[in-house]
Amino acid sequence: MIINIVSVIISALALIVSITIAYKNRKKIETTIEIGGLVNRVETFDKVLAYPNQGPGIFIIFKLLNSSPNDIGFFDITFTDLKSKEILPALYKISLRPEMEGQKFLAITETDGIDNPLIAHFNIMESNYGIIPGNTFKRFETVVYPISQHFVVDIKFAIRSFRKINLLIQENDTNIYTELYMLTTKTGIQSSHTGYKN
Repeated sequence: MIINIVSVIISALALIVSITIAYKNRKKIETTIEIGGLVNRVETFDKVLAYPNQGPGIFIIFKLLNSSPNDIGFFDITFTDLKSKEILPALYKISLRPEMEGQKFLAITETDGIDNPLIAHFNIMESNYGIIPGNTFKRFETVVYPISQHFVVDIKFAIRSFRKINLLIQENDTNIYTELYMLTTKTGIQSSHTGYKN
């Protein structure tokens, strides 16, 4: 009888430990998408254009904090025009010419009435997919080229979700973070709403 009770207690303790470890090791990521302003062109430090026939674009910053011990994959970053549903072009290193490999880039913004343009170091993200290692923070940057006043940013994460979250679309083991932006003549850009943070 006593042996059975001890066995039950040990089993219960083992179950509690397993649940605690699983909870601590669960995948979780905090996502922030910021707008860095308008960009007229992207060029190297030697003033060589990153690609020809550039038009004005929007500087986008992704900030991803993976506070879990597990690596988390992200993929299918897309920028979509809200009205036409057209996928908008964005700048990634993988799309640059081979001779641009290893170059460092600047984002140039020319403002009316100001002689000297605004210059910012531009750390172009490799592509629209990648991995955030466990217990790390990553910052990625790109430029998107809108065709209207509203566009949507989507980023998918390889995380299983067992609960319903506003703005969360569940596709198998994928969470989708969505954010809508509106371009205005007064402020330039503003966020209409934010997506989820799990």
